[in-house]
Amino acid sequence: MTHNAGRRMSAKELPVKHNTVVLTIVLLIIALGWTVLSALQDGANIETHVVAAEPAPSMARDAHGQPQGAIEARASGSQAPPRVTSALRTNLDLLDDDPRLIALSIEELEWMGRHYYPTPEELASLDRLDLERLAGTSDPGLQTLQGLALIQRGDIAGALSVLQNAATRGSIYAYQEAAVAQHALLAERLGRSHEIDAALRAQLEVSRILGDHRAGHLMARHLPDFDPAAHAALVQQYTTEFLRQLGSNAQALGTNAAGPDPRPNLAQWNDLIRLADAGESVSVEVYSAGGQ
Repeated sequence: MTHNAGRRMSAKELPVKHNTVVLTIVLLIIALGWTVLSALQDGANIETHVVAAEPAPSMARDAHGQPQGAIEARASGSQAPPRVTSALRTNLDLLDDDPRLIALSIEELEWMGRHYYPTPEELASLDRLDLERLAGTSDPGLQTLQGLALIQRGDIAGALSVLQNAATRGSIYAYQEAAVAQHALLAERLGRSHEIDAALRAQLEVSRILGDHRAGHLMARHLPDFDPAAHAALVQQYTTEFLRQLGSNAQALGTNAAGPDPRPNLAQWNDLIRLADAGESVSVEVYSAGGQ
């Protein structure tokens, strides 16, 4: 391997350059995380949420995205569960959508609620969210929607802050979306490279370790040409650091770090994908949470 100028690099120089790039990327991501953490700790009255301490179904929200008495209802334990509906769809149709937002059972729908996955209706209304009224909320579900709305409006830096806040409090969906936004930001600042792609792959692996076996959808969408086998050691290095970072952030906030909580229906999803790859169409019942 040579430089463009023709100087041959020694074997000792190669890992130094590689490790410098890796360290730079990790430090940038950690710096973004610490910016979020500092903002969180500045709020003396922040309400901490212990991840997986109790189910967290979708809350009723008004037209501006504000909770309709949700904090009081949660505190009193009187919050009503969301209305659940079901419908038949084909596996080919399902795989054209974002499978992270699709539940094949009520148990999977409850899992999505525990980890603050938005509903299709909430995603469709992002452009109508009143972000000023959401400012300062410590609810991970509302923070997830706030961060997504900020991305939609072009405020990536602000979105990262809010999404990482929600991720620290247990939103796996927010963690995934923050990772994708960070990847785009790092590629813009440093140029696209396999180190930057490996960082995104590692963060998505973290979300899979936390429980979401549908994270592969984002890997296929954003890293179609990335070879995980060729960069396995680098991905593992990043994954270890990001898991440590997630735990450190939670510890600093006084919350429990999100632990593995496997999403239901892994085998069923794999069967649907296998049949789709073979060109076979089958019907499957899917579940969604509606209004109260």
